[in-house]
Amino acid sequence: MGANPAHTPADDTSKHGILHLEEYLARELIRSLSAEQKEKAIFSDRAPFNIMSGTEKTIRQIDSKGIYFSELDKTQKGMLLLLIKLYVKNFENEFATKPMKKVEREDLNKITFAWAGGLDPGQGHYYPILASSTFIEYDNTQNNSNHVHTEFRDIKNYFGEDFLLNHYKKSEHHN
Repeated sequence: MGANPAHTPADDTSKHGILHLEEYLARELIRSLSAEQKEKAIFSDRAPFNIMSGTEKTIRQIDSKGIYFSELDKTQKGMLLLLIKLYVKNFENEFATKPMKKVEREDLNKITFAWAGGLDPGQGHYYPILASSTFIEYDNTQNNSNHVHTEFRDIKNYFGEDFLLNHYKKSEHHN
């Protein structure tokens, strides 16, 4: 999903705009971290120009940058889980339960949250959330940090993947 512009001139950027809750909650999470936690979570003071996983059907190798769920306090853990739920709830109700159940069944302590860029509204920023089943990315860097992109990917089940072609490549078939 994405929007350009993410906020209109009439918006209060903390309360309106496309994906404003995903931006606001992530910013509150990064601001809640102690200095020691921020050293682990913040991997760059500059945000990348765009989402880092690309636009291909499959995800390139993903680095597990950031701070682990296990290193967060109770409030911060709640914020991170709420942030993941915000992304899941962007799906239709019938589809939303499956990805959330996947996240809840895995080892939550291995989920990572990272940040790059400025901490204040209006500054370019990027964050990834990586779980064993799910990869979420958010960036707002282009057009003076008013052009937002986000992705929610199931790491093992790619949308649009050609399963029949993959089967033929891995198997011998005779006419």
